[in-house]
Amino acid sequence: LVSRATARCGGSRPATARFTTRHLRYAYLTNGRTVYNQPIVIHFNQPIDLTRTAPEISVRNSSSSQAVDVIVEYGKIKEYDKKLKRYTEVEDQSTINVFQKRDTHGRAKLWDFTYNYGLTINKAYPAEGDIILDENRKVSIQVTDIIADIRAVSDRSNQVRTDFFDPAGRLEVRFFE
Repeated sequence: LVSRATARCGGSRPATARFTTRHLRYAYLTNGRTVYNQPIVIHFNQPIDLTRTAPEISVRNSSSSQAVDVIVEYGKIKEYDKKLKRYTEVEDQSTINVFQKRDTHGRAKLWDFTYNYGLTINKAYPAEGDIILDENRKVSIQVTDIIADIRAVSDRSNQVRTDFFDPAGRLEVRFFE
């Protein structure tokens, strides 16, 4: 290429081009607690190849040490569409969402309440380029119960708790959904 390159003025001059390839890196992994209907999220600093990366992801039930069947898919983000003049949901190829395929009751994309899971990702492959992320990551996930909060409320007293409440008051149960 250099021997055939010519300048606009007619002469030719050898040139060298240098560039830096951005290495694939983990940006974020869900760790700790998650809600039963939320995915485990793995976010990267650039788009990844889902078909090559998905087999590198495994999930185990921490109590039984059994492998869990999962659905691995790209995440979604909302972008403003100027033509439609509204936000639309588009695929985010730098994010992987991992869901349990079916919970113990057969419901799709739900984690079992109050269970603990361990996710391992061995490698990740970039959508473009050939420098793989050969860095093993493991995270532990605790799935919450369906109930987010229970509180006692009374118009007559502020000295109420869930185990000591006013019979004329009420107990309020807040769910995650």
